[in-house]
Amino acid sequence: MLLSERLTVFEARGRPELLQAGLEAIIGSFLEGRIQASLLVGEPEAEGILLGYYQAAPQRLEGGVWRRITGGWEAHIGPGTWYVAAVFASESLEEAVWLGRKMSKCLGGSWGATRIGPRRLAAGVVEMTTDSDPREAERCAAEMLVKPGGGVERRGLPESASRIERAYREPRWRLFEGAEPLPHKGVARRGPYHVRVGVSLHEGYISLARVDGVFMASPPNEPYNAIAAIQGMPLGPQVLLLLESRLAGMAELYGVEASDFSEALRRAVDLGETT
Repeated sequence: MLLSERLTVFEARGRPELLQAGLEAIIGSFLEGRIQASLLVGEPEAEGILLGYYQAAPQRLEGGVWRRITGGWEAHIGPGTWYVAAVFASESLEEAVWLGRKMSKCLGGSWGATRIGPRRLAAGVVEMTTDSDPREAERCAAEMLVKPGGGVERRGLPESASRIERAYREPRWRLFEGAEPLPHKGVARRGPYHVRVGVSLHEGYISLARVDGVFMASPPNEPYNAIAAIQGMPLGPQVLLLLESRLAGMAELYGVEASDFSEALRRAVDLGETT
């Protein structure tokens, strides 16, 4: 992990989807080289749950439901809760996970991590909710992301956040059902993490495939892309190989492995034991 000369702290208050859009804008500025390590500290004006990227929305909803771009578990949003997101130079998903763990230990709360951008040096992203004082979040982030003697600058939410916000309000984003509606489902678990694959079949072909679960991945969209790639294929062992090899070659995973996706699919359609 490369340390920065300074930490840019973005402070905001507003709807959860506006704060998430602000994070997207910050990531864009970071990748363009216009800012260094950054921290978004936001006070959500809402109450409900913030889902991990790959989680299926609950069938019975109480309060609002929002979804973040990082994996992991859901978090509660309510009075006294702060939304905190860090963006920093990261060479691997493992580095982003490390920072997520450290920030959670420092602040408490539920967190998720991913990595966005070029393979070699990308934007590590950690999102979390916490009941800790926001100044403690700033102190914690600066301690881990900034060189000794480095400074802190403060800004408001980027103006582009208001233009991006609409996408985070979309029901297709917030209320993603994952594999739940599909007739054939299988789950593979590793401790507290899991992946679930669901498929619909038509005349021996996979007509529709979906994935959900609790895990972390980089690029964040790749698990969805890999599942989409098997749609239209004839059902058989070759589908397992394609799914596993694509994920192994194109994604970094944490909590689960590429073989867990093919194992979940095997269990969904009863293709027999893997070798």
